[in-house]
Amino acid sequence: MRKTTVLIVEDSVSIGQQLKVEIEETLGISALVAESYKAAEKIMEERSEDIFLAILDLLLPDALENEIVDLAMSYDLPSVIFTSNLDDLVRSKAFSKNILDFVVKDRHAISNIASLLKWLQSNVGKKILVVDDSKSVRTMVSSRLASSKLEVLSACNGLEALQIVEDNPDLSMVITDYEMPEMDGLELVKRLRMRFSREELAIIGMSHVENKALTSKFLKSGASDFLSKPFEAEELITRVRINLESLDHVQKLKGLSEFKSTFLGMMAHDLKTPIGGISAISTLLRRELNSDLNGEHLEMLDVIYKESKDMNMLVGDLLDISAIEQGKLNLVKAEYKISELILRSLSLHRFSARDKGIELETRLDIDNAPSIKVDAQRFLQVVNNLVANALEYSPSGSTVVIKLISSSDGLVVSVKDQGPGLPEGTHKTGLGLTISKKIVEAHGGDIWLENNKCEGLTSSFSVPVV
Repeated sequence: MRKTTVLIVEDSVSIGQQLKVEIEETLGISALVAESYKAAEKIMEERSEDIFLAILDLLLPDALENEIVDLAMSYDLPSVIFTSNLDDLVRSKAFSKNILDFVVKDRHAISNIASLLKWLQSNVGKKILVVDDSKSVRTMVSSRLASSKLEVLSACNGLEALQIVEDNPDLSMVITDYEMPEMDGLELVKRLRMRFSREELAIIGMSHVENKALTSKFLKSGASDFLSKPFEAEELITRVRINLESLDHVQKLKGLSEFKSTFLGMMAHDLKTPIGGISAISTLLRRELNSDLNGEHLEMLDVIYKESKDMNMLVGDLLDISAIEQGKLNLVKAEYKISELILRSLSLHRFSARDKGIELETRLDIDNAPSIKVDAQRFLQVVNNLVANALEYSPSGSTVVIKLISSSDGLVVSVKDQGPGLPEGTHKTGLGLTISKKIVEAHGGDIWLENNKCEGLTSSFSVPVV
């Protein structure tokens, strides 16, 4: 049976109603308000099976000694204490009775309660594995986590844990002790990280061992966090919550990124046809009406053609970005002489370079240049992008130098212009360079910019030799 009701035990009518409205409107959960111990007792007796969480004020007109906590525990209700008195004694007594958490009555109280409830809702269906050779520790930790609406599995050592992971690949978190028979916690963490990334699985290490280096060892082995035994229940729940919320945040960002990439691809695909139509019609009009149009009209048609061509290139970039971010950059590699590919690219740019009065200078060791294994179309896309950028920002009368350099890591292609360079502090490099970076990295290489405002910009990328 799904529990769908929150019980608010609060003697202040205004605070109780504010909480009720916030919970019902923001979270879509029904809320009941009890202003006394007696009213709360009646609701618990009649509706305990339906109560998702109890929010308990400690001081009530007919119960001044925290009796409301014992009442909620007698019905096994997950409970949060809502109080203005948060001294160590009150805290210690409350957590000894297995309450979930405290929320202090301040100006953030209502939003904090809403946030806690949202977290508890998100926990439903999430699995956590507790690994410890001590049965009492497993029971204590499991009990606390189960109260937080989590599905808890347990294992007494690393080997048993790995089997449970095999049967439950949808785990959200593993909490593991260090010293255990069969396989210790550090080895378990290493094995888990071989299968799950930090974005897929949170891992918390824990131990009694008085070894300050152990925390670092766990974190370097792949743990997300560490708990030193003995720990307070409040610390356990807080660390679990922080790590699970971080995991949720990463997954939401990943989902948004995938949605953005899909949307970009759909939008670019839909734009490609009308833009191609504009380009074709402008070309047709230019050819068919050439003798009937004056110079200004012909110039307008030329502008339409050029702008539609530029827009079509931008749409192509958007389609590339969409494919790359969705992991659909499929490379068809073959062996090529790198110098031949570079010369093929430059043949496309010599006309635009001549029109701008820019010299293209090549420094390629054509005879000795080794072969590389690349996707020729994608490789040319990178070279074309770097050369086109250099020509766009270079002044008339300048020189763009294309070099091929051998290095210990492979071959480096560099394009140096004599333009203004990137303004200091800017990170704006455009879609073309973003795409180029992804293509180069997919080939196992790297791409970088060297900025010199006095001498221009050098754009370079490396590719491994076959």
